[in-house]
Amino acid sequence: MKKVIIITFYFSQKEIIASVRLRGIAKYLPEFGWDPTIITIKQTNDDKYLFDHNKYNLVETDYRDIYSFIKLFFGIDPNKTINESLNIQNGNHLSNLFGYLCQIINEFLCYPDREKSWYKDGLEAGIKSIENYDCEALISSSSPVTTHLIAHTLSEKYNLPWIADLRDLWTQNHYYLHSKIRRIIETRLEKKILKTADALSTVSDPLNNLLSKRYSEKKIFTIPNGFDPEKMNPGVPLSKVYTITYTGSIYKRWMDPEPLFKALSELIFEETINASEISINFYGRFDFWLEDKVAKYNLEDIVKFHGQVPHDVAIRKQWESQILLLLTWNNPEEKGIYTGKVFEYLAAKRPILSLGFSGGVVTRLITDTNAGFHVSNEYEIKNFLIKSYNEYKKNGFVQYNGIQSEIDKYSHYEMARKFSEALDVISLR
Repeated sequence: MKKVIIITFYFSQKEIIASVRLRGIAKYLPEFGWDPTIITIKQTNDDKYLFDHNKYNLVETDYRDIYSFIKLFFGIDPNKTINESLNIQNGNHLSNLFGYLCQIINEFLCYPDREKSWYKDGLEAGIKSIENYDCEALISSSSPVTTHLIAHTLSEKYNLPWIADLRDLWTQNHYYLHSKIRRIIETRLEKKILKTADALSTVSDPLNNLLSKRYSEKKIFTIPNGFDPEKMNPGVPLSKVYTITYTGSIYKRWMDPEPLFKALSELIFEETINASEISINFYGRFDFWLEDKVAKYNLEDIVKFHGQVPHDVAIRKQWESQILLLLTWNNPEEKGIYTGKVFEYLAAKRPILSLGFSGGVVTRLITDTNAGFHVSNEYEIKNFLIKSYNEYKKNGFVQYNGIQSEIDKYSHYEMARKFSEALDVISLR
């Protein structure tokens, strides 16, 4: 069994979707001849389900981010925000001033990212792991990009082949938040670091194409995220009513369920759908603007917001639902981004109603797997609702018609297989 060290970083439960990628790789790589050791920061009790110590070879390190050091320097509790510590109300002049100072810190001190302070501990852990094990390859996964800085140093020090996995692109990221000057400087750093990697990997073909333009001489592998095949819906009984379920956060600027509310309101008014037989449920963080949208179409008795629930509860609600609502970001630059939610939905084995930007990798996935339908206008939404509702009325449920052979291409098993192939290639250098 060949050994590989995976360098990754998860700060909190907020990154659970990202952690699923690395957890899936670590779980199934041994089936392809690679034994992984994961180097990451020490997990808290809240994060204990990210990596189970009983299942994975974990090397955990201490970590305190730059903002914590700054807060301690000024005598501020690192576990509280500056506004909380100084009892400053959001929106006043002091709050705005501290917000501006944080922007400056983020621009100049958090280079290349705010996790840079982990470099020393992560590197030391990597050195100890390599010297204790007969390691034959490295994988680093970002963000944060500090993981690549660590892997770069280890690769050069021990002459180890290395895959830099970019779940999100570095300076080519369309959500890059810093100034043009910093982008120029940071692009030089990116090229310096990534050009020493033996191969790059990313999650979709559009992102692969962007990387290929900059690193044309590199082997670049497209390895999508996925779901754990051992955690698919075992056949949980469905809800008795026509239920549409959404799990996760909703971002006002980019995600908008209003077209669904409008279409449903009109179908109820036309008496095409019986309001007493339909329920739309949202589980996760939401803002009050959503309640205003619901009130606008008089759907308060149908659309319910349940707030955040434990992850296992959200999964159960997915399994029980007749329809799963997926809100894709209304941004053409998102065409190469898979929302982590779509893989959870594939594992739920329930029909997906995808609403939002059309033409990206999510649309293609839903089409290829036949796991649901993507709609982009009110006419298409109405057609989907009428067809699925009539099917529910006739059979008592909405039939799921996903093509399992296509869905399996997005499993963690398949993801690990692709990483093993990449590792096999670079280990022959």
